[in-house]
Amino acid sequence: MQMELMERLCRAVGRPEDSVALTTCGTLGVEVAVGLARNIVRVRDGKRRGDVLTSNLSYHGNSMFTLGVAGNQIRNPRPEDRYGLGPAFPAPYPPTHGHAREGHCCVASCANEVARAIDSRGAENVAAVLIEPINGTTGGAFTPPDGYLRRVAEICRERNVLVIHDEVLTGLWRTGTPLASHHWDGCEPDLVILSKGLGAGYTAVGAVLVSPQLAPLRSPIVVARGVSAPGSASLGDQPGGGLVAHPALVRAR
Repeated sequence: MQMELMERLCRAVGRPEDSVALTTCGTLGVEVAVGLARNIVRVRDGKRRGDVLTSNLSYHGNSMFTLGVAGNQIRNPRPEDRYGLGPAFPAPYPPTHGHAREGHCCVASCANEVARAIDSRGAENVAAVLIEPINGTTGGAFTPPDGYLRRVAEICRERNVLVIHDEVLTGLWRTGTPLASHHWDGCEPDLVILSKGLGAGYTAVGAVLVSPQLAPLRSPIVVARGVSAPGSASLGDQPGGGLVAHPALVRAR
């Protein structure tokens, strides 16, 4: 059942060659995606890469790690709550950029903030940029300017940094397309995190999709389409998640 679900999911979102790690919720999906990204780049490039950069208007889950790494200030009122983690660049929305007060909207070149954040850390230390294609919990459906996500992808690939799209909230037709990133061209991520649309509100289930170019670097094991990752095997003890996800994909289409 799980293998059939992985096949169907990848076809549904237009990434038919991807490998999949199944999880029990979106928060765990983010943690698994970060773990996979770190593992992949360390196998590929060496052990120094580990930083994961996020925006200052982001939400990536409700665990200690995902709260710390994201930019949701309400859930982290004290600096020490972040345990040394935290956002690295301003989101491309008016509330986070000073030029908005001057009557200017964000544009694609706001992605240069991502480049500066990577370069300030040293690209050799950065594993991935984790970003929501459309902002949800901390902003209310803020959309990036045209060309922004493409430019982020270009910046990251110029520096061998992975791009992770957190589509827990937006994936599986929740914005009208299979993935929210499909509203723009040229911004395909290396990893995609899905959850809410997969369980359709009936049960907690999630998935991390890994591009075919990167899946073989996952150490130690990639078996067929399934990716071995910490926490990702939990769905094996919850067959109800798979039973719900199958018809959810059919109904969504």
